Amino acid sequence: MEPLQAWTDIVAAGVNPRRVKLLSYGGGEISRAECAVALALGVRVGVVEDAALPKDRQFSEPEWQDCPNLVRLPLDSMTLRAFLLADELPCQREAFAAAAERTHAEYVKTAVPKEPSLLPWKDLPEQLKVSNFHHVAYAENILNSVGLGIRPLPTPTNRPSTWPTF
Repeated sequence: MEPLQAWTDIVAAGVNPRRVKLLSYGGGEISRAECAVALALGVRVGVVEDAALPKDRQFSEPEWQDCPNLVRLPLDSMTLRAFLLADELPCQREAFAAAAERTHAEYVKTAVPKEPSLLPWKDLPEQLKVSNFHHVAYAENILNSVGLGIRPLPTPTNRPSTWPTF
């Protein structure tokens, strides 16, 4: 009953459920019910995936797999922070594509070998690609908060010779 009362209070207060985010990790029956209600209301639900959790604590219900407002998140603090702080999911794929791919390449250079997240961009599972898009969206959010922004990198032909190359 408590989850229903919480959502009733949110709606009664005039808050549009589509502006709410719910983050769930290792849910039992109550949190599954709350996620189901949230999804039905149009809430953006982030489910943290952790293979170390027992099978009955993972969100693997087939009826949830195609829900457009359900976001599967890797157990990664920056991705979770980006999910919670970014105003919207990074739907600007074209604008963020190069930065997300570069974010992944930099991560691969520093990560522990044999992790699934070390696959080349083209072979990376979608949920891990989304993590990189979140990383870029979060960086944009931080820059915007201080009056800065992002822009495309210049091409090699118009880059000043004094710029560092990465």
